Amino acid sequence: MSQPSPRARSGDPQTRARRMWACAGCLFGLALLLVLIGVVARIWLAPEDDTYQRSTDVSQTQQAEPSSEAEASPSPAPEGSLRLVSFVTPSGNIGCTFEDGSVGCSVRDRDYPEDTDCSEDLFSVRLADGEVQPACGEDFTGEDPPELEYGHSAVSGTVACTSESDGLTCWDTETSTGFVLSRDSYETL
Repeated sequence: MSQPSPRARSGDPQTRARRMWACAGCLFGLALLLVLIGVVARIWLAPEDDTYQRSTDVSQTQQAEPSSEAEASPSPAPEGSLRLVSFVTPSGNIGCTFEDGSVGCSVRDRDYPEDTDCSEDLFSVRLADGEVQPACGEDFTGEDPPELEYGHSAVSGTVACTSESDGLTCWDTETSTGFVLSRDSYETL
C-alpha cells in the first residue's frame, strides 16, 4: 500500500486558503453575534434611568427674572361641593360662615400655642380679599348650621372649604390662599 503524498494529506494551497477564509468568516460571525447579544442584554437588563438630563448648555440659556409678586394658581372647589351659608364639622368643634366672598371659621376646643391662640373662648380666623387674618372675638359658628360631613366640600362665591377627619381646609379658589384648622393646629396656605 502506498502512502498518500504529503501534498494530498494537507491539501492543495487553494483548498487550505478556502478553509482558512471559512474559519475566519465563522469566527467573525461568532464575534459579531456575541457583540449583538451583549448589546441586547445590556438594553434589557439595564435599570431605567429616570434622572433628569440637561438638553442644553447652561451658558446658552437665559435666566428668567423672578417676578416681584407671587403668582397665584387657581384651585377650584371640588366637584359636587355644596352651596351653603354656614356649616359645622361632624365633631361639632369647628363652625364656619360664608359671607360676601369670604369665610370665617371658629374653633371651640383647641390646643394651640399661646402666641397663636385667641384669649377668648373661640379661636376665629377669616379669609377675605385673598388674605387670612385672625378674627379673635368673632363667632362664626352660626345658628344651628348644617353638618358638612368628612370628605365633603362647601362653596360660596370664590371661597371653598373641605371637611376631613383631621381638620378643615378653606381656600380662595382664585388665589389658593387659605387656612387649615384642626383641634391641634392652625396654619395658613
